[in-house]
Amino acid sequence: MVREYLYEHWARIGFVSAIFIIALLFFYPGSPLFSVAWLFWLQVPIYMVHQFEEYVFPGGFEEKLNRVLGSPTLDFPLNAERAFWINVPLVWFAMTVAAIIGLRAPIVPATLIALSIANGVLHVGLAIKQRHYNPGLIASIFLNIPLGIFTLYRLVNEGKLTSLLLIVAIVLGVAIHGLLPIYLNQLMKKDLPLET
Repeated sequence: MVREYLYEHWARIGFVSAIFIIALLFFYPGSPLFSVAWLFWLQVPIYMVHQFEEYVFPGGFEEKLNRVLGSPTLDFPLNAERAFWINVPLVWFAMTVAAIIGLRAPIVPATLIALSIANGVLHVGLAIKQRHYNPGLIASIFLNIPLGIFTLYRLVNEGKLTSLLLIVAIVLGVAIHGLLPIYLNQLMKKDLPLET
């Protein structure tokens, strides 16, 4: 029961959480506005808003991605359960951990920010190729890509990340993001039913 509820409503929960996190970032006394550490924390709600656009309003990302992958059905290989397990650990958990350790290990948040930018660029590229909107495009254009690039710029400009490590982070972020379509394509080839 709880699992099914989470699979159906995780993106809505994320959107409400994003509003709360953004309010804390801007209005909490002593919040280091626009510092690199602050920008790391901002990545979490940014991606939650992105997910809300993909899965709730207007939603339809699962069906869209399954069509792009050439699936004969709209709920395979990406469905509500897989969407939860791909997005919540990778974004909510990983980006929160990255924000916590960010200044001590800046390559970690830089890698996840590069992943976020790569995701945004794919949304934009798909929109250009297909000449129409796809769920997640607006957040990609106005949040993920510009704020991600700005954060990476600040990291390098302030000497917290070398240019070489930035390149490593970008390569890792793009590679990690690239694992998703590979994983989903493998599921399609094997035609594995989702275990419940």
